[in-house]
Amino acid sequence: MQMTNDEIVCEATTDGICQMPKACSEYVSFENYVFKLNFTDNTNGNYLRIPLATFATNVRNSGGAQVCNIEITYLN
Repeated sequence: MQMTNDEIVCEATTDGICQMPKACSEYVSFENYVFKLNFTDNTNGNYLRIPLATFATNVRNSGGAQVCNIEITYLN
């Protein structure tokens, strides 16, 4: 299953998370999304890639079904 914009619901509150309606294993796109971090004092073009799947965890919703939480916190 591919992730789509209308499927991902993110909370716009401090410590809010994003959630998808199915278990994380149902989504195949995690490998295509990464955070790319570079370091300000680095002049060699090196960077660190962190897969989005690193932040994905299965939790049960109020009905007992597994949903996928993306544990990326809203910090604004």
